[in-house]
Amino acid sequence: MDDTVDPDCVPNLIQVARLLDSVRRLPGRGPHVYAFFACMYYAGMRPAEVIHLRKVQCRLPSSGWGLLNLKGGIVTSGKEWTDDGSVHEIHSLKRRAAKATRPVPIPPVFVRILRDHIARFGVSADGRIFQNAAGNYIDTAAYCVTWGRAREATLALDEHALNLAKRPTTCAMPEFPSG
Repeated sequence: MDDTVDPDCVPNLIQVARLLDSVRRLPGRGPHVYAFFACMYYAGMRPAEVIHLRKVQCRLPSSGWGLLNLKGGIVTSGKEWTDDGSVHEIHSLKRRAAKATRPVPIPPVFVRILRDHIARFGVSADGRIFQNAAGNYIDTAAYCVTWGRAREATLALDEHALNLAKRPTTCAMPEFPSG
Protein backbone atom coordinates (compact mmCIF):
# COMPACT_ATOMS: atom_id res chain seq x y z
CA MET A 1 0.00 0.00 0.00
CA ASP A 2 1.38 3.40 -0.97
CA ASP A 3 0.87 6.02 1.74
CA THR A 4 2.78 8.71 -0.13
CA VAL A 5 1.19 12.14 0.08
CA ASP A 6 1.74 14.69 -2.66
CA PRO A 7 3.18 17.75 -0.85
CA ASP A 8 1.24 20.06 -3.18
CA CYS A 9 -1.99 18.67 -1.67
CA VAL A 10 -0.97 19.45 1.92
CA PRO A 11 -2.27 22.79 3.18
CA ASN A 12 -0.12 25.04 5.31
CA LEU A 13 -1.10 26.16 8.81
CA ILE A 14 -2.93 29.28 7.61
CA GLN A 15 -4.89 27.36 4.99
CA VAL A 16 -5.92 24.70 7.52
CA ALA A 17 -7.05 27.38 9.98
CA ARG A 18 -9.15 28.96 7.19
CA LEU A 19 -10.66 25.58 6.29
CA LEU A 20 -11.53 24.76 9.91
CA ASP A 21 -13.11 28.18 10.38
CA SER A 22 -15.12 27.64 7.20
CA VAL A 23 -16.37 24.25 8.47
CA ARG A 24 -17.39 25.83 11.79
CA ARG A 25 -19.42 28.51 9.98
CA LEU A 26 -21.23 26.18 7.56
CA PRO A 27 -24.96 25.74 8.22
CA GLY A 28 -26.26 22.28 9.05
CA ARG A 29 -23.65 19.82 10.26
CA GLY A 30 -20.72 22.27 10.00
CA PRO A 31 -20.56 23.20 13.70
CA HIS A 32 -20.93 19.55 14.66
CA VAL A 33 -17.99 18.32 12.56
CA TYR A 34 -15.71 21.28 13.29
CA ALA A 35 -14.15 19.41 16.23
CA PHE A 36 -14.15 16.22 14.12
CA PHE A 37 -11.85 17.84 11.56
CA ALA A 38 -9.86 19.54 14.33
CA CYS A 39 -9.00 16.02 15.60
CA MET A 40 -7.31 15.28 12.29
CA TYR A 41 -5.46 18.58 12.30
CA TYR A 42 -4.39 18.95 15.93
CA ALA A 43 -3.95 15.27 16.83
CA GLY A 44 -3.00 13.72 13.48
CA MET A 45 -5.91 11.28 13.74
CA ARG A 46 -7.31 9.19 10.92
CA PRO A 47 -11.07 9.53 10.32
CA ALA A 48 -11.68 6.00 11.69
CA GLU A 49 -9.93 6.98 14.93
CA VAL A 50 -11.97 10.17 15.23
CA ILE A 51 -15.23 8.28 14.73
CA HIS A 52 -14.19 5.83 17.47
CA LEU A 53 -12.99 8.47 19.98
CA ARG A 54 -14.71 8.22 23.36
CA LYS A 55 -14.77 10.73 26.18
CA VAL A 56 -12.99 8.28 28.52
CA GLN A 57 -9.99 8.37 26.16
CA CYS A 58 -9.60 12.13 26.65
CA ARG A 59 -7.88 14.11 29.36
CA LEU A 60 -9.25 17.60 28.87
CA PRO A 61 -8.08 19.84 31.73
CA SER A 62 -9.63 23.28 32.26
CA SER A 63 -6.29 24.79 31.24
CA GLY A 64 -3.07 23.63 29.64
CA TRP A 65 -2.25 20.65 27.47
CA GLY A 66 -4.45 17.55 27.34
CA LEU A 67 -4.01 13.97 26.20
CA LEU A 68 -5.88 11.56 23.96
CA ASN A 69 -5.29 7.84 24.41
CA LEU A 70 -6.29 6.38 21.05
CA LYS A 71 -7.37 2.75 21.03
CA GLY A 72 -8.57 1.94 17.53
CA GLY A 73 -10.96 2.97 14.83
CA ILE A 74 -14.34 2.32 13.29
CA VAL A 75 -14.14 0.96 9.77
CA THR A 76 -17.09 0.76 7.39
CA SER A 77 -16.91 -2.70 5.89
CA GLY A 78 -20.37 -3.55 4.65
CA LYS A 79 -22.71 -6.18 6.09
CA GLU A 80 -21.42 -8.94 3.85
CA TRP A 81 -17.86 -8.51 5.16
CA THR A 82 -18.49 -8.59 8.92
CA ASP A 83 -19.04 -11.59 11.19
CA ASP A 84 -22.14 -10.14 12.84
CA GLY A 85 -23.74 -8.54 9.76
CA SER A 86 -23.15 -4.96 10.91
CA VAL A 87 -21.87 -2.28 8.58
CA HIS A 88 -19.09 -1.14 10.95
CA GLU A 89 -16.22 -2.92 12.65
CA ILE A 90 -13.85 -1.80 15.37
CA HIS A 91 -10.24 -2.28 14.29
CA SER A 92 -6.99 -1.85 16.18
CA LEU A 93 -4.79 1.13 15.40
CA LYS A 94 -3.29 0.98 11.93
CA ARG A 95 0.06 -0.84 11.81
CA ARG A 96 0.00 -1.60 15.55
CA ALA A 97 -0.65 -4.62 17.75
CA ALA A 98 -4.29 -5.45 18.48
CA LYS A 99 -4.27 -4.05 22.02
CA ALA A 100 -1.85 -1.16 21.39
CA THR A 101 -2.78 2.40 22.28
CA ARG A 102 -1.37 5.66 21.02
CA PRO A 103 -1.04 8.55 23.48
CA VAL A 104 -1.36 11.93 21.74
CA PRO A 105 -0.61 15.18 23.61
CA ILE A 106 -3.00 17.92 22.52
CA PRO A 107 -2.49 21.68 22.78
CA PRO A 108 -4.71 23.94 24.90
CA VAL A 109 -6.56 25.34 21.88
CA PHE A 110 -7.65 21.85 20.87
CA VAL A 111 -8.55 20.92 24.46
CA ARG A 112 -10.97 23.88 24.39
CA ILE A 113 -12.42 22.80 21.05
CA LEU A 114 -13.18 19.30 22.37
CA ARG A 115 -14.52 20.60 25.70
CA ASP A 116 -16.82 23.04 23.86
CA HIS A 117 -17.97 20.31 21.47
CA ILE A 118 -18.87 17.94 24.33
CA ALA A 119 -20.66 20.72 26.21
CA ARG A 120 -22.68 21.66 23.12
CA PHE A 121 -23.42 18.24 21.59
CA GLY A 122 -22.91 15.75 24.42
CA VAL A 123 -21.71 12.20 23.77
CA SER A 124 -23.41 9.08 22.43
CA ALA A 125 -24.87 6.40 24.71
CA ASP A 126 -21.60 4.46 24.45
CA GLY A 127 -19.48 7.56 25.15
CA ARG A 128 -18.40 8.44 21.60
CA ILE A 129 -17.70 12.13 21.13
CA PHE A 130 -18.90 12.20 17.52
CA GLN A 131 -22.29 10.94 16.42
CA ASN A 132 -24.89 11.71 13.80
CA ALA A 133 -28.36 13.07 14.61
CA ALA A 134 -29.61 9.54 15.32
CA GLY A 135 -26.71 8.79 17.72
CA ASN A 136 -24.98 6.50 15.23
CA TYR A 137 -21.54 6.66 13.64
CA ILE A 138 -20.78 9.67 11.48
CA ASP A 139 -20.94 8.59 7.85
CA THR A 140 -17.92 9.10 5.61
CA ALA A 141 -20.04 10.60 2.84
CA ALA A 142 -21.53 13.14 5.27
CA TYR A 143 -18.25 14.51 6.58
CA CYS A 144 -16.72 14.47 3.07
CA VAL A 145 -19.61 16.57 1.73
CA THR A 146 -19.07 19.09 4.52
CA TRP A 147 -15.30 19.17 3.88
CA GLY A 148 -15.97 19.70 0.17
CA ARG A 149 -18.25 22.64 0.93
CA ALA A 150 -15.62 24.19 3.18
CA ARG A 151 -13.00 23.79 0.43
CA GLU A 152 -15.30 25.44 -2.11
CA ALA A 153 -16.02 28.35 0.23
CA THR A 154 -12.41 28.84 1.32
CA LEU A 155 -9.83 27.96 -1.29
CA ALA A 156 -8.74 30.06 -4.25
CA LEU A 157 -8.84 28.69 -7.81
CA ASP A 158 -5.11 27.94 -7.85
CA GLU A 159 -5.45 26.03 -4.56
CA HIS A 160 -8.28 23.96 -6.06
CA ALA A 161 -6.14 23.25 -9.13
CA LEU A 162 -3.51 21.69 -6.84
CA ASN A 163 -6.19 19.53 -5.17
CA LEU A 164 -5.15 21.21 -1.95
CA ALA A 165 -6.69 19.47 1.07
CA LYS A 166 -8.91 17.41 -1.20
CA ARG A 167 -9.08 14.87 1.59
CA PRO A 168 -9.23 16.15 5.17
CA THR A 169 -6.53 13.71 6.24
CA THR A 170 -3.86 15.51 4.19
CA CYS A 171 -3.62 18.41 6.61
CA ALA A 172 -0.37 19.85 7.81
CA MET A 173 0.45 19.26 11.44
CA PRO A 174 0.64 22.47 13.45
CA GLU A 175 3.85 23.65 15.01
CA PHE A 176 3.41 24.24 18.72
CA PRO A 177 5.58 26.46 20.88
CA SER A 178 7.81 24.54 23.25
CA GLY A 179 7.24 24.76 26.96
